[in-house]
Amino acid sequence: MGDVLEMRRKVEASVRRFGHHYKVEYRAGRNPSLTDPQAALYVDGAFFAWLSVGFHAHEWEGLYLDLDEDHVLVTPDVMGMSPTTEDTKDHRFLLETEEYIVSLLTGALVCVLADSAEVDEGEPTEVPDPRGLSPYERGCRAVSFWHDHGKDEAQLPALIAVEIYDAVEGTGLMLADALGEFMMDLANGREDGSGFIQAMTEDLLQGWHGGES
Repeated sequence: MGDVLEMRRKVEASVRRFGHHYKVEYRAGRNPSLTDPQAALYVDGAFFAWLSVGFHAHEWEGLYLDLDEDHVLVTPDVMGMSPTTEDTKDHRFLLETEEYIVSLLTGALVCVLADSAEVDEGEPTEVPDPRGLSPYERGCRAVSFWHDHGKDEAQLPALIAVEIYDAVEGTGLMLADALGEFMMDLANGREDGSGFIQAMTEDLLQGWHGGES
C-alpha cells in the first residue's frame, strides 16, 4: 500500500486596489502545523511571485504573508508617478502601499481559512513536526507546487528558496530546544559540555538528511 498523503484544501483571497486585481492562492492543511510555507500571488490573473507563509501562533489568526525584496509589487507607474522617480518620499510611499496590499490579502486569507477550517471530530492523532521534513520531502513539495502552478521554470528558484529558509529556521529552532535542555543538565552537573554542541549538530543534520528527525 502506498503512503497516505495529507489532504490540502485550496483557498483563495483577493482584493482590488489601484486598478489592479491581487489574488493569493493557498493550499492549506488541516491545521497550521500541517500547512505549507508558501502561497502563490497573482496580479490581474497572472502569476507574480511566491509569498512566504508563517504563523505568529499555532492558529489561523496568527498567519502572516511575506514578499521577498526581489519582487516589486507596486511600481511607480501603478501610482501615477514617473517611472524614473528618485524621490525618497515616493519610494517610501510605494513600500507602504505594497505592505498595505499584502496586509489586505493576509486579512482576507485569514478570514477564508477560519471560515473553511474543518472540524476533526475523530480521535486525536500524532502528526510529525513539519520542521523535521527531510530534504527529499521538501524537494518533492517544491516540485509539486511548481507542477500545480503551470511548470513555470522561473518560479522554481523562489520555491526552493522558501523551502531552504523554512528548513534553516526549523533546524535552528530544534537546535535551540536541544540546547535549552542541555543547559539545564549542565547547570545541574549532569553534562560536562565538551563537544556537545558539535556532536548534537552533526547528529541532528545527519538525521534530518536521512528523514529520521
